[in-house]
Amino acid sequence: MWIRQNIRKPGEGRLDEHEAVLKAVRAKNPRAARTAMHAHMDSATKRLRARLGGG
Repeated sequence: MWIRQNIRKPGEGRLDEHEAVLKAVRAKNPRAARTAMHAHMDSATKRLRARLGGG
């Protein structure tokens, strides 16, 4: 349920976060992949905390 509510169409933010990670992995760029994944996880954590009323 969480995924269905928070992953939308391309260009709507969260899917773009996944695409940034994938692009870096495909480019075999570990630094960019790490940065993109950290940004995505920080964003996901903030959204989850807000949704649960803790942030």
